Amino acid sequence: MRRSPFFRLLATTSLTAFASTALADVSANDVWANWQEQLSAYGDGRITIGGETYSGKSLTVDGVEISAETNGRSSSILIPQIILTENGDGTVTVALSPNIPITFHPNAPHSENLVEMVLQLVNGTVVVSGSPEAMVYDYSADRMTLSATQIIEDGEEVPADILLNANGLQGQSRQTAGDVRDLSSSFAASSVDVLIGFDDGESRVDLSGRASNVTATSEARLGAGAIQNITDLREFGGYLNASYRSGPGTIVLSVDEDGGATTIVLGTGNTSFDMAIAADSVSMDSLSADVAINLSGDEMPFPISLTARALGQSFTFPVVSTDGPMPVGMTLNVSDLALDDQIWGMLDPFGAVPHEPLTLQFGIDGTGRLLFDLDDPDGDEKIADGESPLEIQSANISGLRLAFAGAELTGEGAFTFDNTDTETFPGMPRPEGRARLEAIGLNTMFDRLATVGLLPEEQLMGFRMMLGMFADVVGDDHLVSQIEITPSGQILLNGQRLR
Repeated sequence: MRRSPFFRLLATTSLTAFASTALADVSANDVWANWQEQLSAYGDGRITIGGETYSGKSLTVDGVEISAETNGRSSSILIPQIILTENGDGTVTVALSPNIPITFHPNAPHSENLVEMVLQLVNGTVVVSGSPEAMVYDYSADRMTLSATQIIEDGEEVPADILLNANGLQGQSRQTAGDVRDLSSSFAASSVDVLIGFDDGESRVDLSGRASNVTATSEARLGAGAIQNITDLREFGGYLNASYRSGPGTIVLSVDEDGGATTIVLGTGNTSFDMAIAADSVSMDSLSADVAINLSGDEMPFPISLTARALGQSFTFPVVSTDGPMPVGMTLNVSDLALDDQIWGMLDPFGAVPHEPLTLQFGIDGTGRLLFDLDDPDGDEKIADGESPLEIQSANISGLRLAFAGAELTGEGAFTFDNTDTETFPGMPRPEGRARLEAIGLNTMFDRLATVGLLPEEQLMGFRMMLGMFADVVGDDHLVSQIEITPSGQILLNGQRLR
């Protein structure tokens, strides 16, 4: 019977899809081989196995101990049993022992300092899919707990409690096999709890905290061996990107010593953290919203409370020496930092100063280059000899804003630096560029601070003289100052030459 071209195309496509699915299967042996490869990839890693047993579609591995030693520190993990079961659909379910002991020697193996912990999984499941060359791990657990069972320092047991809980845990990780491996992961937990306690008989310290709706993601390209320094990433174009998000959280720190107790309570709203590590640079960005800090103690006359609408910071910095410029920069964000009424009542009992929150924001970005790698073994000696590791080539100031007590200062600017000329301005590269500052309500704020005694009269007079010298009046309590540095090294302030 004659088949149509469409039928042949459909049959070929179906067979190709079926073959691709079959090739994507993983077996228990594939997963166990992948685990052994991953676990022995970093540092001086070793794996010992008590025994392997095959039964039908299941592989049971008993007495798995993973040990490693790196930079004088050693650790070991004992997994009593791992059961890998083929599900018949190309996936493998991995079941781990519910209790996994972990031992860590912070100095050297067999030293008198050690930390013993246990990892506990409640209803934990792991399902592996994909292919032997690119495996996908999907995992979940009702709860994962990491707790310290013993801490020894200098041969003596330390009376301390450490407990970390991740509740409602689920996530996924992906990884490719080979000398250069691409990894990605995602993690989510309904809440994360931490509890740390220490009592040496003379004082007691307790730290507890909870974060809700926690998520984390990461992407990385890593080599087969251990990464001792960031610069090792250059060998294979490696990188590591990570991000963290959480909902409202609380941390409580209590210290009780000499019969007096002090308590600090930190509360936050949504929190974010992003980090990127490349072969030549590092960047970080963090932000916390709706921050509240409460401090109380037996020796304090009254509790102190601070709130902020947002607290954040970021930076970008090179880590290796280069011939050309690299991005550099940093930002700071303190938005609406407010004191409670009790503090204002003590500082300003008559309400002479507006009790407005403080805001400080600024950003600096530009270019620069490192003159030697940050992990240069001679780096500390070079810095001690007065050699700067960083050569700044340009800097831009943006978004400068300082607002407090009814006054506001804003500014912006841009400068370049000639690092070949350190004579025009002795001891520093010659700058060129301009900046502009603008202040509103500054004189009024000084008057109010002097009224309540926070600013002495003699200092107030000095401030006014400085403002008269360095700023132009453009309106009612409205000042502007413009500074320019010319290519010849002249300094101009509001058009007047200072140098």
